Order: sequence, then structure tokens, then C-alpha cells
Amino acid sequence: MAIYAEKTADRQGIHTIDIATYGIDTELVQTEDEQIKASLQGDGAHAAGVMLAMERKGDVLLIRADKSGRMFNLNLIDLVRRFRLIAVIEVPDVLFNMIRVHSRSGDIRARRLMAEEMVLESTSGDLDIGGCMAKRSLVVHAGSGDVLLSGILAKEKLNVHTGSGDQNLRNLDTDRLDISASSGDLTVSEYAGTLAASTGSGDIDLRSDDMTGDISARAGSGDIAIAFTHAPESFTVNYQGSSGDGVVRIKDVVYEEKSVHRLIGRKGDGRYKIDVLTGSGDFVLE
Repeated sequence: MAIYAEKTADRQGIHTIDIATYGIDTELVQTEDEQIKASLQGDGAHAAGVMLAMERKGDVLLIRADKSGRMFNLNLIDLVRRFRLIAVIEVPDVLFNMIRVHSRSGDIRARRLMAEEMVLESTSGDLDIGGCMAKRSLVVHAGSGDVLLSGILAKEKLNVHTGSGDQNLRNLDTDRLDISASSGDLTVSEYAGTLAASTGSGDIDLRSDDMTGDISARAGSGDIAIAFTHAPESFTVNYQGSSGDGVVRIKDVVYEEKSVHRLIGRKGDGRYKIDVLTGSGDFVLE
């Protein structure tokens, strides 16, 4: 793709990268270069009026893409999207204190980033994040759009929220995973750590080889399924459903209470907790 504008900065002394774009898809990639590079790239020659700015303030590098420093108008957004103008940020393969990306009306794609903390958010657009490492925390937010995460290490916590959109998360390693959606399905596979999942309207599907932490799942309207390749040996299950059925297909669970809408049981010494609540939907544990 053609490059219409380009800015560079030496990474030395930069601890925080702060990126904001509007009406443009944003792509972040790792590079072995010592320079932090931002460019506007696209297939069409319609970048007139779109400004790329880079400014250093102390140890913070600010990167902005907008129309002459102001908000885009709707006609320009249509042009930009039609000819796929994107902001490409090349980030050196070193550990930064913070990488923050905020996009309005645009998708975010990030690969192999490293930072103590990362915040990636789009008010309207999809997020595709892969192979990233946050030594402390990673926060992902989509106001309206889907989220795809794969190969993520977030040592202390990983938070994902969508207003309206589905989440598909796989191969996650974190001490605590918190995911939520106002409206949308939540699908998680190959995860490790404590997990809390909630959706107002949508299904929750959690699958992993082994149980490695407590699980809390809430669905206002939708089914909840929790499955393990290797049946856990020690856990408690507490399920409450308003108008849905609860089924546990793991052997050797001793029940304190067992009915269609209510399950309280234990296997082994109850090391981990499974706490599930459904409004209108079924629950399956296997």
C-alpha cells in the first residue's frame, strides 16, 4: 500500500506511547528497529486533509491521526473507509510502561506488543489482538464491535468489555480474567486463572483443559456452558436459574441441593468455586 505520511521518533527515553485516531483503522506491529514509526497507508489517493501528528512530552510519545487537528466530518470518514486508509504504528520490541490506543469509528489490530500495561479501546469498531504481553494488566474495550484475542499474557489481570458485540478469546494466561458484554456472546477457550464472565443478552461458552481458578458466570438472557478436557477433582458448584435447567455431567459430585433450577454440590475438598446465575437460559457443566 502507498504511504501518504510518515513520522518517526527515537525510542530512547520513551516509556509511554499514547495513540488516538478517528475514522481510520489502526494497526500496531512489532519491529526490531530503534525508531517508533507512524504512517498513513492506503490503496487510494484520498488522504488529503488527513493529518498525522507525533509529539513528545517528556517520556510520553503522542501520536494522532485526524483532519488538520480537528474531528473528521462524515464525508471524509466515508472516503477514508472506502479507500482503506489506515494508521500503521511500528513499535520496537522493548518493554514500555504503557501503550494506550483510543480509536473512534475504526478497527484496531495489534500484534506482539510488550508493555507493563496496555489499554486498547474503540468506540465503534472491531479489535483483533494477538501475541501481546502485559506484565501487569491489559484492558480491551469496544463500545460497538467484536473482540478477538489470542495468545495473550497479562500477568495480573485481563479485562475485556463490549457494549454490543461478541468476544472470542483463546490461549490466555492471566491471574484474573474479567469479561463482560451488555449484549453479545462470550466464548473463551484455553485459559488459565480466575475467570468472571457476564452478559446481559448472549451465551457464555468457557472451555479449557484444566480448572485453574474460580469461575463466576452471569447471563441475563442466554445459556452458559463450562467444559474441561480433564474433569476437575476438587470444586464446588453453586447454580441458580430463573427459567432454565442446570445439568452437571462430571462424576462424583455430592449434592446439598439438586433441582431443575438450583444446584449446590461439591467434589473433593472444594478447592475451586463455580458460581453460575442465569435469568433465561440453561447451564451445563462437563
